[in-house]
Amino acid sequence: MRTAASTVLSDQQTPVSRKKGGWITLPFLAGSVVGVGMAMSATSSNLIVYLIRKYNVKSIDAAQISNIVRGCVQLAPVLGAAASDAYFGCYPVVAAGAAISLLSFVVFTLTAAFPSLRAPACAAASSPSSSCQPASAVQAAVLYSAVCLLAVGNGGTRYNAATLGADQFAGGGERGRDAFFSWYFACLYASYVAGDTALVYLQDSVSWALGFGVCAATTALGLVALLAGSRYYRRPVPKGSPFTALARVVVAAARKATLSSSSLARVQYYHHGSGCDTDGPTQTQDHVPSERFRFLNRAAMVAEGDDVSVGNAKPWRVCTVREVEDLKSLLRVVPLWSSGILVSTTVNAQVSLTVLQPLTMDRALGPRGLAVPAASITVTVLAAFVLTAALFDRLAAPLWGRLIAPARRHRARTERRKHGRRRARRAAADPRRPRPRPRRRRRR
Repeated sequence: MRTAASTVLSDQQTPVSRKKGGWITLPFLAGSVVGVGMAMSATSSNLIVYLIRKYNVKSIDAAQISNIVRGCVQLAPVLGAAASDAYFGCYPVVAAGAAISLLSFVVFTLTAAFPSLRAPACAAASSPSSSCQPASAVQAAVLYSAVCLLAVGNGGTRYNAATLGADQFAGGGERGRDAFFSWYFACLYASYVAGDTALVYLQDSVSWALGFGVCAATTALGLVALLAGSRYYRRPVPKGSPFTALARVVVAAARKATLSSSSLARVQYYHHGSGCDTDGPTQTQDHVPSERFRFLNRAAMVAEGDDVSVGNAKPWRVCTVREVEDLKSLLRVVPLWSSGILVSTTVNAQVSLTVLQPLTMDRALGPRGLAVPAASITVTVLAAFVLTAALFDRLAAPLWGRLIAPARRHRARTERRKHGRRRARRAAADPRRPRPRPRRRRRR
């Protein structure tokens, strides 16, 4: 949530940090992402099977619990990102998230290793689940504590690990940062595939205690890799919560709801603690807020009684033009962001059904009857996503570009014609202005 400019500024304030960051941090961050990602993916995908087989939970109840847990796991990273930006920074939050995830997998291992921490087994394998004894309150509390720790740990590591990696390339331009994100997502999806296949097979076919133990081991290795590279990381100073700045713009604009440019003899806008620009032809576009969402421009207007001297401006009364434009940029993204809500809802529901359906199928492969774990079927969702992204990047996007290329050229010609007409009208209105000389074509 921090901008690149603020990150570079905070790095320049400490001379020692100039020697830190760069590609030397990639192995440590990649090891952390792979170690934690494998365990997180395997446990979240196989949670339904664990509830049904070891805690005698009905299939429909297990699916509902899994959906709730998945929703908490998806929501917790937003809170973790806000906490890191406002108070702690990315590195402490990522390290704490990895440690909490390790504690979560230790509790999962204990529930699988000790029969007293889970529901008793059913009397007969063919008996319905309704005749099986459910877990006690203490056993359910231990299990749900592990699930809560899993969500909290994921909240500290998921988004903040990517932001921590981006901070290491803050002074290296966009190319280095883009290359890091490519490696980051490659390692992340590789860890998901490894977790949903190898670790899920250990849990489902060998031993739940061994599977959760390996998850704890990979998380511990990821934490060690993260801590091993601590002396190489850039650690920008937290700049405060961005949500507070956005809320200040809304409050300041609401306070000045009755204020308009026509009620002021001279419209002035607040810029970085000083400077109020006049509204006129001498004003540049960078000094004036954009015309979109013009109601929010009132937050940057300097009204009577507003003290905008350095250090005296009240942030809940008057905001800078930069803060107003940041809120407008966020509002422009809201339609695109909200369009993915329903898609994400169906995808998460599909993951639960993808695990429940294979439990009723014959999953044996080959002459030896190798049984594919039910949770490993979720790899097909990831494979479909990767394949669709590749097809869109190589086929759909270039084809769409060719289809709209004529419209873009026509729009460009129209803009050039409008610009030429404006110049002609200005030249005709000012007779003292020298006429432009016609350009001569060069002879080849």
